Amino acid sequence: MVTPEHLADFEQARSRAYELLGDAAEELRREGLPGSPPPGSLAAAALVEALRLISAAEDALDRMSG
Repeated sequence: MVTPEHLADFEQARSRAYELLGDAAEELRREGLPGSPPPGSLAAAALVEALRLISAAEDALDRMSG
């Protein structure tokens, strides 16, 4: 049986996951970092895909909060 404590723990975990995803996206978006992929490269495409997946994960977490 799900108790209010379980729901509170779940909400804390969901909130922390959302925060970590935001931190990861922010770090990936930082421009001018040594080793940043040049535009049009395979690495740049992978970066775009990673940011898209982070956004999708954030959307899923939003849906979980009801």
